Amino acid sequence: MKVLAFGDAHLDWVTGGLERYDELSWALDQIRAHAVARKVDRVEFLGDWCDPDVDDALTHRAIARAVEFDRALDDEGIRVDWITGNHDVIEDGRGSHTLMAIAKAGGRVHAQPANQILQTSAGRVEFVWLPYAGRDLRYDPDRYVRELAASHRMGLKGGALVVCAHMTQLESSHAVGSETIDMPRGRDMHFPHAAIAELVAAGGYRAVVQLCGHFHQRSVGQVILPGSLARLTHGEESHEPGFIVFEV
Repeated sequence: MKVLAFGDAHLDWVTGGLERYDELSWALDQIRAHAVARKVDRVEFLGDWCDPDVDDALTHRAIARAVEFDRALDDEGIRVDWITGNHDVIEDGRGSHTLMAIAKAGGRVHAQPANQILQTSAGRVEFVWLPYAGRDLRYDPDRYVRELAASHRMGLKGGALVVCAHMTQLESSHAVGSETIDMPRGRDMHFPHAAIAELVAAGGYRAVVQLCGHFHQRSVGQVILPGSLARLTHGEESHEPGFIVFEV
């Protein structure tokens, strides 16, 4: 199974008065073309599509582009999974977010934690989605993952685990960037490192891929940060925008 992961599109972002939509929309075209050319099975979006607190016209244009992107890949037979980021949630007491139109159009959006186990020709692949959640849909990532680990102790063993998260805190040693300094929004949610280690032990996975959105600087370590699709602020001159493709 081949997977393409990206995050932090911020299609409504404006840098110094310059709208970035055209550049970011072009980046999405490159993702689609690459996914089709490389015969990707799934695309995972790791949160932060657009901010509902900015200009309505920019937000509506970004949402329309999301639906178009999702439908275009669906037409190619490629599944897209979406999770909400801290810039997607709407604190209206009803669990609203900027990705709702995708779900209404038939897309697969996770605004609450979820998991799915797939049986492939190469074995079991389990996806775990840990979105950022607003106050009205608040959940504890550690508790969710630990409960999942407990359910696996008597279940299937082996295969691969893919965790797709949008957390605003990784670990104390991770340096924060413009996503925290220039573009703060919402409360902190911590990546559940210890709970995922318990899940890995309980499931006996042979391969583990951990992905996290929110952070704009790409980094490949124990937790893979695909980074943003463009240099969004003047503090991101050294960033290398892009996406990640991997096979499990």
